[in-house]
Formats: sequence, structure tokens, C-alpha cells
Amino acid sequence: MPRFREHNQRCLVLEVDDRGLIAVEADLSYPRPRITGWFEALWPTGIAWRRDPAAAGGWLRHQMDAAGITASITRVVLRRDQTIVRPLEIPRSDPGDTAGIVSCQAAVQLSVPVRDVVVDYIEQNDTSESPSKRVLLLAVPKSTIDSIGSLCEAAKLVAESIGLRAANVTSLTAAGQTESAVVIVVADDDSAEIAAMHGGRLVQAVSIPIDGGQDAADQVASGVARLRTSLQYSSVPDFSKLVVWGLPDHSRQLAKDLSRRFDGRTEIMDCEKLVGGLQLLTRRNPAGCVSALLAAAGGCTSSVSFLLQRKVRNTFLRRHAPLIAVLSVCVLICAWYSWKRVRDERLAAEIAQLGGEKRGLATRIESGRDAHEIAEWLRQWEQSRVDWVRELDGFAEQLPEAELLFFKGVHMESRPNGNSLRADGYARDRAAIMELNERLLARRDRYQLRPHGISPGRFSTEYPLRFEVEAGLNHPWSGDSAVGNGK
Repeated sequence: MPRFREHNQRCLVLEVDDRGLIAVEADLSYPRPRITGWFEALWPTGIAWRRDPAAAGGWLRHQMDAAGITASITRVVLRRDQTIVRPLEIPRSDPGDTAGIVSCQAAVQLSVPVRDVVVDYIEQNDTSESPSKRVLLLAVPKSTIDSIGSLCEAAKLVAESIGLRAANVTSLTAAGQTESAVVIVVADDDSAEIAAMHGGRLVQAVSIPIDGGQDAADQVASGVARLRTSLQYSSVPDFSKLVVWGLPDHSRQLAKDLSRRFDGRTEIMDCEKLVGGLQLLTRRNPAGCVSALLAAAGGCTSSVSFLLQRKVRNTFLRRHAPLIAVLSVCVLICAWYSWKRVRDERLAAEIAQLGGEKRGLATRIESGRDAHEIAEWLRQWEQSRVDWVRELDGFAEQLPEAELLFFKGVHMESRPNGNSLRADGYARDRAAIMELNERLLARRDRYQLRPHGISPGRFSTEYPLRFEVEAGLNHPWSGDSAVGNGK
């Protein structure tokens, strides 16, 4: 049993979700928390606490007055299905920099913008000399935190912390079990939270729905298997036992059924034995409230608090802001220099090519050719330039339907002995490739088809065939002329 520090005040714990809430008030001046009032209720019809926290707070105040609850300081507990949990591996650094590194990783790992969530983390008990360390990233939508703040304000309450139920029960379960790996189960009528603890720290937590028409122990066992799968690549050993939190009437049978599945390695954390005072007759599992009260009675802050730690999120960024700014400028300068160097090299190559053509023309003129020959040569050179944009438009008109095949690449070549288009791509079947070849063969006035083989492709099962097609141009577009287009 944990030893508690004396307090001369009452504390209220609220566990809030979209269905309703449970509120438990306790006097912390006794050797162990003494329950002085509690109630549980579903949200009334027409009140959605997230959209209208002011109305929900007024209703909550009325319920508290009816239950005789007078505490003004509250700790709010969230369930696992209201949070995002991600195991991370980050570089080892100074303790003051960890929050900033986790925030940067959250921007990469989370599917929502980091500005829209409140982030906290739990460092794992890692004694290895590895250059990296493991943390458990925890995130809650900022809109949820704001709604809780407005709810408490409307109910004339001061929120001391906003924590996670799985983290609270893990902290209490960890007493005397800092080395072993333990599974913790907190089951409600409609769902269950399953948490993994190793080294006295929460390492992972999942939430599963509970179907009332099926055996609850089977569903929890499936959740434990899912938890083991998520930890198979971590350093967490196999679980030594399973701890079920709850009231005796609810948890005793579940623990008994689970004991048969886990070779008797099952214990019960009876919430009634951990606190005194009024008897808790809640239908919902009060483990989150009781564990938060025990932490408050011991003078401890929760291992996770989405409210207290929000102000230290940008310590790392503020400390290294000048360095980050200098590095950003250096990256931009390097990118600009690389782009300028590539552009200059490309322009130099084009200038050299044009210079070679100029020297060739000068040599022909100086070799004594008569003006007629030079003019004819210049005319042929001008006509040899192909307008490839118009050629691609004409080639696209010969294609079958877009869904039958597509081109991976199209290559255009201008050679002294002729111009050609060469393309390769993927097709659904051979019929599409044959249709393309037949269309090109039908335009003998424009194209000289040079077919290639068909081979199996690896792009996707939807387009299993790879093909190539090459067509010489009989009368290419040149400049603004329309010779041979047939339009």
C-alpha cells in the first residue's frame, strides 16, 4: 500500500468522455483518501460538452450541488480512446532538450498538425548505453483541452491537471514492481483499456471495444495479444502477470476468467480497498478516479499532465532558435548556389553547341560553295527542326482509352537519318497494345512502326504487361509548317 502525505483539502477527480462522466470527491487529510461524495451520469439530451462546454459546465455544477460535492480543485482524467499514443526512439540528449525533440518528432509522426494537439511524453526506464532512448509520445487534440477548460470554468472548478487513466493506474501498480513487465486491464461495460508496464513506466496502451454478447475475457485476451504484437520489436520482456483494476463485483469474475488463460498469473487491484469513506457503487470502472486521488494524496503530480507541461513545449526550439535560423539560411544559400551552378553548366553546354554549329556554317561558306548550295543546305537544316509539341499532340490522338494503358516515358530523337518517337509503358492486356500498333500502322503516311516485344511488368497487378513502341516520322512538323499532318 502506498504511503500518503497529509493534506487538509478536498480534491475532485472527473473522468470525462463523450457518453458521460464520473466524479469522485475525497478528503485527502486522512491516511488514505476518504470518499466524501461521488456521482456518475450520462450527458443529457441536447448537451454536447465538446461543442457547448458552458452548458455542460452548468449542468455539472447542478449535479455536484445535488451530490453534496464542494471541492473547487479538480483533476481531469482522459481515457485511452481520447488520446494518441506512439512509441518513439529519439537521440540521447540533455534532459532539458527532450521536450523539444519530442515535439519535433510529433510533427513527423502524427497525422494531424502539431499545432492542433497538446503533446506530452513518458521516458522509458532504459539503462543501456545506446545512442538513442525510447519515449512514449502522448497527444490530445487541443480542442479537447480547451473544451475541458471551458467546462471546468463554467462549473466553477479549477483544473489542476489533465491526465491519462492508463498512466495513473500504471504509476500505482508500479510500486515494488519496477523490473518486471506487467499487463494492466481496466474494463468498462463497453470498452477496456490494456496497458503494458515495464521498469515502472507505461510503455504502450490500447483500447478495445467490448461486445456484451461475447465473453469479455476472450475479448480482453485478444487485446493482450494485440498489445504483445505492438511490442514485439521492443526490449520489453514477456509479461510476468496481469493486473485487473476495478470494483470487486465487476473485476473479480473477469480476473478469474483471465487467470485460466494466463496460468494463474492474475491479480486484482480493488478500488474499494485503496480508499475509505463512502462505498463506490458506480457502474463505470472508477479506477481512473481512484488512482488520480491516490496520486494527489501522495503529493504527486501525474506522470502525464497535458495541462501543466504545455508551457515547456518549445524550450528546445527557443534555446536553439539562432542556430536553427543560421542553418536554414545556409541551406537556402546552398540550394540557390546548386541551382545556379546547374543552370550555368546547361547554358554553357548550349552555347558550346551553338558555337560548333556556327563554326560549321562558317567553314562551309568559306570552302567556296556557291550561294545556291548554301541556301539549299540552310533550307534543309531549317526543315529538319521538329516541332515536338505538335508531334506529341498527333501521337496522343492514336492512343486507345486512357484506362487500358499508360506511358511511363516518351523519348524523342532527331537524327540525320530521320526522326522518331519511342515510348514505353504498361498495359492491362495485349489487346490494348495491339490496338495501339494497329492505329499506328493505319497512319503509314505519318509513322513507320518498329514494334518491340511485350514482357511481364512489375508496376502493379492492374497493369501486368510492359511494352515498347517506336515510330519513325515520315513527315514531321517543322516550325509553323503543316506538311504531312493530314489535317
